[in-house]
Amino acid sequence: MKVLRQNDYNVCVYTTSYRSPFYVRKLFFSYGITIDRVINKRIHDKVLGARGGQISKYPPAFDIDIHVDDAPGVGIEGERHHFNTIIIAENDPDWEATILNRLGLSENVVKQH
Repeated sequence: MKVLRQNDYNVCVYTTSYRSPFYVRKLFFSYGITIDRVINKRIHDKVLGARGGQISKYPPAFDIDIHVDDAPGVGIEGERHHFNTIIIAENDPDWEATILNRLGLSENVVKQH
């Protein structure tokens, strides 16, 4: 998250849960992570209307350029509905580097032990 911030990325959480944006922000803040925007299922459905029940996530509706997820189905939706995704395998021990490499930020990766 620090590298993303240093490179002027906004960080959003797009979740299919009904947890309130306040709750999600507070949860991430407890780990020292500031979130710019939270899209929960309620907001997703409100913005997408009837289409909201047909697609789990649609980042372009919220001006999100790239969506990071661990669900291969979201990657399929990205291909089908023409939005950019980075799908992280559940067993990827170096998921941070995977994301940063895909964003072209690999030279900024600092390993912390």
